[in-house]
Amino acid sequence: MKNSRRDFLTMLAASGLALPTLGNMQAFAHALCPDSLLNGDTTEKDNTVLVIVRLFGGNDGLNTVVPYTDENYYKARRDNKYDISIKPEAALKLSNSTTTGLHPAMKPIQELYEENKVLLIQNVGYPDQDLSHFRSNEIWLTASDASVYEQSGWLGRFLEERFPDYPNVLPEAPFALEMGRSLSRTLAGRKNTTLGMNLNDATFIPGKPSDSTTPYRKASLEVDFINQMLRQSNVFLTEVGRVWNAVPRNKVPYSGHDWSSQFAKVARLIAGGLKTRLYLLNTALWDFHHNQLADQADMLRDLSQAIYSFQRDIEAFGVAKRVVVLTISEFGRRLETTKSGTDHGGASSLMLVGEMVNAGILGNEPDCSNPDSSGNLRWQYDFRQIYASLLAQWLGAKSHEISPVALPHLVKELPLIKGTATLANDNFPDNVPLVLSPPFPNPASILVSCVLKIREMASPQRTKQMRLVVTDMLGNVVVKRSLSLAQVEQEIILDVSQWASGRYVVCVEQLRFNAVQMLTVVR
Repeated sequence: MKNSRRDFLTMLAASGLALPTLGNMQAFAHALCPDSLLNGDTTEKDNTVLVIVRLFGGNDGLNTVVPYTDENYYKARRDNKYDISIKPEAALKLSNSTTTGLHPAMKPIQELYEENKVLLIQNVGYPDQDLSHFRSNEIWLTASDASVYEQSGWLGRFLEERFPDYPNVLPEAPFALEMGRSLSRTLAGRKNTTLGMNLNDATFIPGKPSDSTTPYRKASLEVDFINQMLRQSNVFLTEVGRVWNAVPRNKVPYSGHDWSSQFAKVARLIAGGLKTRLYLLNTALWDFHHNQLADQADMLRDLSQAIYSFQRDIEAFGVAKRVVVLTISEFGRRLETTKSGTDHGGASSLMLVGEMVNAGILGNEPDCSNPDSSGNLRWQYDFRQIYASLLAQWLGAKSHEISPVALPHLVKELPLIKGTATLANDNFPDNVPLVLSPPFPNPASILVSCVLKIREMASPQRTKQMRLVVTDMLGNVVVKRSLSLAQVEQEIILDVSQWASGRYVVCVEQLRFNAVQMLTVVR
């Protein structure tokens, strides 16, 4: 038995499937959860996919999304011997910005940006930033406050809330896949449940064990557990293998880099119809204490090409409207140089890529004239705002599944996905207090009309706290005014005749809920 068990565990490690803890021994079943996100129709609404790419080490956001007109940036990044700044003439220019560009190694991302498929989110961080790799990664993976040590992951808690009968009731495909040979804390639940699996080899399928009980009394608990996990891995990896074989090859070429191979696998699985909606990819090491100019350029070139190939691949497969890619990193870098590199810092920039993202630049330019006392850039958006927005706007999470389950407390959502908080009909979904219709006309040059609807039972206190806020894609406030609704439905008129050409975020705020639409102004 020892040899058999050792052989099994060796094969399992080769396949990349991680086992839950022994404390989570529960009955095995083959039935699909009736209210599963993975059940039923594969419509865009019910079959959206989120791919999270983790840039371990703390990527330097300033040299990724470059403020190439900011003199303070260049003063901080240059000294008598070292210059790690991105020159203004080298930064890749963006059509809707005269101050912000991309690192010169990111030409593939620039191309996607010009096709309105990239959202750059600036100044992302969290309160009381911890500059330890390990602690800050824990905070990003668990979504906990800096003062809280949480063992479960934010996606693990969300999935645990959504599927309370797992693993007693088993889906036909894993809820989430983490590419590689290990599982991060992201998918750990509070009940010692691992709500995902890691995948390294999509072709390995472990054999299904016998259902007979083990005669080994002293080791029966352990052996039965291993048999249970073998059955589960057989179900999941059989489905992964079936889908993998259904799509024998990718439609576009990828580089030979390991990151690209991970993206290529994910594209094939999505195109093949695997009902997994969450994918996690890991890249390393973005820790540029020395030789930053050369090393970061190589990393950004590989990452940009991998994301570009993936986007073109899913477009060729016809599934691009279902998929968005989010990059995350545990922190940014200091404003000033440390010889040829930078030290661990505060806020950084993230990317969201896909056909359905609200493309452009979200957030103010980094304030290089006013770092904190440690020389760190100040954050504008809490990273949990990105998580909450994607859970609600892309994965269809209900409010109670977001806070206090996935996230420790309520945060304000950001308009990351096209059509945020809009409805196809006049009905109110559960727990939605207000609806804002799409602006008309859109694009516009003089006047714009939106219709705001509220629930009949909304209290006067709630309606009194409504306000209209319109910002440009840099976060600059264009309009801010209170709304007082005496009726259930009201038309909002905006005079845009003096506004500059570009994209704007139209938001009606009511306590903890925002109704958001995107508006384009042309001249």
